[in-house]
Amino acid sequence: MIHWLRSPSSPSIAEYVQCYWLIEKRPDVNSHNYPKLNPDPATHLIISPANQAYRYDTSSGSEAGKGSHWLYPHQNTFELDHSQPFIHLGVKFHIGALYSLPEFSVRHCHLIQ
Repeated sequence: MIHWLRSPSSPSIAEYVQCYWLIEKRPDVNSHNYPKLNPDPATHLIISPANQAYRYDTSSGSEAGKGSHWLYPHQNTFELDHSQPFIHLGVKFHIGALYSLPEFSVRHCHLIQ
């Protein structure tokens, strides 16, 4: 499993973005296939290849799709499906940062709550 976390170097970007992160599971890696994702009050933009599947399971249901997507603040623990190789590049925004962006519109985004 390859992963890293970086803070933005630009002060104007750092006003909105807490960090950039990457996680990758290669085909030759044997790791936990269904890790848990703890509740998080921050929004993440997750950039992934268009044909790459993702799945988030909770006690009340699941959300699945392909490609890039938004992960909005959530109060539940998610179980992730990491049974197949994948790569995700993420942008973690400061809590509430998207509300201060005048051009941001959630109607064009795939929601996961």
